[in-house]
Amino acid sequence: RMLEGVPPRLLEGLPCKGQIDFDAFHSRNLRALPVPLAAKEAAYAMDDLHRIEAILRSQTPRSSYADARRMSEQIMRQIREDPLGLHSLRDELMWFGRKMGTARLAKAVALKRHILAIKVRIGD
Repeated sequence: RMLEGVPPRLLEGLPCKGQIDFDAFHSRNLRALPVPLAAKEAAYAMDDLHRIEAILRSQTPRSSYADARRMSEQIMRQIREDPLGLHSLRDELMWFGRKMGTARLAKAVALKRHILAIKVRIGD
């Protein structure tokens, strides 16, 4: 969705975004990009970096550096207050019910991985 607001001139020469079906891999608990990256996957990763650059170049700051610093500090405080990510897990569970098909399976795998990580952190 971020690319929708980017002027087309900044995206010239970049291939379409949907080259790799990440959900298909993630729904089976597999890596979408094998390591080491082959030429095609490396090019995809570089294209993503160029897309991020285009997004950043097309935006103007909405607030000051001080505001951004305060917001960053607030986010870091929230992370420290919820080191297991339970608030995030709750939010993701809410969205899980709205997903369908492969996207739902991929989200189920992500939720399961989060739960397993919590078990490791608390020593269960």
